[in-house]
Amino acid sequence: MITEEVSTNNIVATESHKTTGANFVTITQATAMPINNKLIINVTINVFLEIELEGAMNIMKLYPDAVSIFILPPSLEELERRLRDRGTESERDILNRLQRAEVEIENAVKYKYTVINDKVEKAVEDVLSIVREETQR
Repeated sequence: MITEEVSTNNIVATESHKTTGANFVTITQATAMPINNKLIINVTINVFLEIELEGAMNIMKLYPDAVSIFILPPSLEELERRLRDRGTESERDILNRLQRAEVEIENAVKYKYTVINDKVEKAVEDVLSIVREETQR
């Protein structure tokens, strides 16, 4: 999806892309502004990755300036309740997921930000707030 916004002083084009079946989203925003008879273009690209712990550690090592956000469940008990309420995983899958979650949560301190997913609307707003803050830097 590409959207354009035109004003008297600048042109802003935003493109967002989500790939079905993959766990990433890219959002590209380009701003063009005429200054002293030159067109100055500023491009911002945000890439959102939903990846396992090992992949996240690799990304943070390769891109030390990357903004990392760990989404925490309110508790392991709540995570278990949510997994069971979904009814999509086997008992074995749930136990494996909970075991993996313990290791992941221990590593949450390695991320730049943590967000507790207690209420989904609040968690989304917290992530968007982080993105806005980081984009301003």
